[in-house]
Parts: sequence; C-alpha cells; structure tokens
Amino acid sequence: MMTKTKLVSAVVMPLTSEKLLVGVRPGHAAPDLANFNHDAASCSEELFITASPAPIFAELGVSMGARWTGQIDAVIQNVLKDVLPNKTSSEGGGEPLPLPPLSYQMSFISLGTEEEVAPLSEKTQRLVGQLRPLFDLDRLDGITFAAGFQSALSEMERGFDVNTTPEGIPDHIAQGVATALVVREGATKVRIVLNAAYGLSLVGEEQQDAEVALHLLVAGLAQASTLSQIEKALPGFLMEPVMINDHDGVLHCAVRKALRAYRYARDSAEFGADDLVEQEFSKYLICSFDTAYTNIAKAKEEHAANENFPELFEATLGAASDILISAARLVGHRHGMGKMEFPAPETEVGAAMGLRQLTSWIEVFSKDLQHFWQKETWTRGDFYDLNIHAERVLCASGIILWRDPNTQGTMIMAVPPQPPT
Repeated sequence: MMTKTKLVSAVVMPLTSEKLLVGVRPGHAAPDLANFNHDAASCSEELFITASPAPIFAELGVSMGARWTGQIDAVIQNVLKDVLPNKTSSEGGGEPLPLPPLSYQMSFISLGTEEEVAPLSEKTQRLVGQLRPLFDLDRLDGITFAAGFQSALSEMERGFDVNTTPEGIPDHIAQGVATALVVREGATKVRIVLNAAYGLSLVGEEQQDAEVALHLLVAGLAQASTLSQIEKALPGFLMEPVMINDHDGVLHCAVRKALRAYRYARDSAEFGADDLVEQEFSKYLICSFDTAYTNIAKAKEEHAANENFPELFEATLGAASDILISAARLVGHRHGMGKMEFPAPETEVGAAMGLRQLTSWIEVFSKDLQHFWQKETWTRGDFYDLNIHAERVLCASGIILWRDPNTQGTMIMAVPPQPPT
C-alpha cells in the first residue's frame, strides 16, 4: 500500500514451500531471492503458524514487519513533526511517496475571512497529503471546521433521504467531531465535521491541544478509508434500507457503527495524546453503560405500564448501539497502542464491566473486532456474525431478542427485575 503501481518492477508470490512465482516488468532485472524469507517477513504483519521448531522461524519472527512498520512510523513521525513544534522526526524516515492529487472540499463556517483561515487550510491540506500513504481517501468528500458544530452537522446536504437508512445518523467520534456519509454524483463518501476549536488547536502553540486535534482528524480520515474498504467488498451495503422483518439487518444497525469505531480508534491511536484519549474513551464507556442501562430500565417500566413493543425495541436497540460503540472505541484505541488486553478488573472501567457481569464478554468482543478487521474482504454474513454482541449486552439488562420463527422480524421480551433475596 506504500508503493505506486508504476514503481513496481517485480512481484514474487510463494506457491509452495519450495516454489516461487516471479513476475518481472519488461526492462527490469529479476530480483535476488537469496534472502526471500527474511525479505517477506519484514514486509509482513503476521507469520503463518508452523509446526516446526526450527530456529529459522524464530529468526524470521525478529524480522517481522520491519519494513512496512518502518515506513508507517516514518509517516506518523513526519505528521507529528508538522503539527507539534517540539516533536522531532525519527531518523531515516524520509518523505512519503507522492500520490495522485485528491479532490475534496474544505469548508470554514464562521471562522473569519479567507485570509484568516488560510493557515488552517494549508496545514490541514498538508496533513491530508502526508497521511495519504496510510489511508485510501478516494471516498473523502471534504472537511468542515465550524464555529457552530451541531448546526453545521444537521444542516449539511447529505444527498439522500436520511430517514431511509441507518446511515442518516452521523458517527460521533468525540465531542465536537463527527463523520457523516453523503452521496455525491451517485458515490457514497465521508464528510468530516469538526468544531472550530480543533482547527485553532491545529495551528496553535499548545502541544497537547494540537495532539488531540490531530488525533481526531486522523480518526475522521480513517472513516473515509474504511468506507472504501466496505464499498469494495459490498457495494451499496451501508446505504440499503433496512426492512423491519429483516432480523439480521435490524440487529446489525446496533453493531455497524461499533465496527467502524474500533477501526478509526485503532488507526488514529499513535497520532498523539494517546494517554489522554484513552482516559476520555474510558469515561465515555462508563458513562454510556450507566446511561444506556438507565434508559433500558425506564423503557421496561414504561412497557410494563403500557405495552408497546416497537417503542421498547427502538429504545433498547439504541442503547445497545451506544454501549457497543463506546466499548469498540476504547478497545480499538488500546489495540492501536499495542495493548491487547482489556483494563484489569481493579481499574474503574474494568470494574464497570464486572458490575454488569460483562468482563468475559468484552474479551470476546475485542477478539471478534480484531479478527473482523484482519480479513481482506467480507461477506454480508461476516457483518451479521457480530450481531450476537447486541443480544449479549441487552441480555445483561433483562432484554431478550430472538428471530421470529414466522420470519416476521425480531421478537423481544423484557424480563422483570428480580426481587432481592
């Protein structure tokens, strides 16, 4: 992903343990394959499991990812150096390879004259250009900095009827930062909207504020890249209307944004303010659990007094979505920082999981999210396989969901609270 196609002179593909398929562009010499295993390991993220205890495999493990992680680290360091005055770039990083120009819009709402916003515009465009080797940004519609964040988000021209698809609701990355799907000339794209304060931080002198702003901007760009991946695997999937009798599709509405939250949090993790961001994502998670379960309890009480199954279902599914998003965001950030385990039970966020008897669940959820994003492509079933997590977090609050055997949609039951013993 770090090399332009026209610069590739040869491609080597292993066929068996003893045979390689080699393709060489006309006019170029064949590559030296004497150290192919080491070269391949340095370009790879993972090593296939082998039953052999031979020392060579331990040696290859040491080389794992050396070349591609070095290139990615160089991009990250260059971006951080651009934003943070006191940040020094790693040695030997070099500049990222040039890529074709992007076509996207920059908007500044109530931020001043064109001359006043020029420094922010220039820096943002430069950052996007530096980050291009890491992200597929062909689906980036534009970036908006707005003094009135909420009005800019709600008044945005989306290009489709927001009431016909779950994608009518934007993805809120953090307070004052969101991405929204839009349709432009028949193509689905991502628009990033940030509060003006983050723009001022990008060009300001306060280092921590600049790190936070950069971190959130990268998360938005990761959303555009994620959309490209999903569109390549399942064109139009995200924009499809979801019918009420489609059990899998309806449950997926509570999961889809969590899948993306994991990815943007993981991809932006190393772009500054990582400890602060983890603290904030932990607070979001605890707060979302408290709020969601309070809302579910209220919905159950109202349903007991006056049965209305559609209202109960809508309220509880929305609560499940909030829980899954906040959990996926924290897990993704930690995975991006190389912390593969969830915080211990004695931590505040770990205790919150234990209180709801969800400690084991969050570990399974973490692994499922990681495995989902390790796949090169997906089927519709791969997305729907994650629906079980919406059922699990609702079960913890006494809401049971199951497929209607007559294919009429989803059945829901509210289990009354048990009296204390």
